[in-house]
Amino acid sequence: MEELDIVAAGYAGEAGAACIAREKFNEMLRRFRKDYAEHLCEESDVPEESPQETGELPSDRGSLCVLIPAGEGGILAALYRAAKERKCGLRIALKSIPVRQDTIELCELFGLNPYRLYSRCVIFLCGNGGRLAEQLRERGIPAEHIGRMTRGLDKIITDKTETEYLNRPEPDELLKVLPEMKIRQITEEDRNA
Repeated sequence: MEELDIVAAGYAGEAGAACIAREKFNEMLRRFRKDYAEHLCEESDVPEESPQETGELPSDRGSLCVLIPAGEGGILAALYRAAKERKCGLRIALKSIPVRQDTIELCELFGLNPYRLYSRCVIFLCGNGGRLAEQLRERGIPAEHIGRMTRGLDKIITDKTETEYLNRPEPDELLKVLPEMKIRQITEEDRNA
């Protein structure tokens, strides 16, 4: 197995947080000012040339570069699935994953984990994560080199005080707040927007 760098592009949990904010707007007004609550309902603008939209991958000098959408279960579920599919492990720095402060605040309000919340961010597996993250940032896309696929099967989160292992994905955090919502509905709304 070729050891590959992991790059996260886009904001973790942002799509799920915006969906919750729109559906629970009146509850949010008890804690946040109206203009801030309205801001939480919106997602960041994604540049038109974003790889999420076009499927175009920035160059990585001919080495393997794979794009994996996060989607349901958030970025941690996508990382777990990517490692499991490739029969390898990973080491990630959770604090390096791009996440908006307002997403964190909304998640605190509802007791959610933003890294396990529906997301439109993507993961790149590539040869040089630092260079790829820089290329994406130059395009206006928030991106960070967050870790590496490794030999073995351990899926490790490194920036905790104790070693923590990434476990099998759980149901999307969105369903804790909107149990009647189907992830399929969100993705259909995205296409129609």
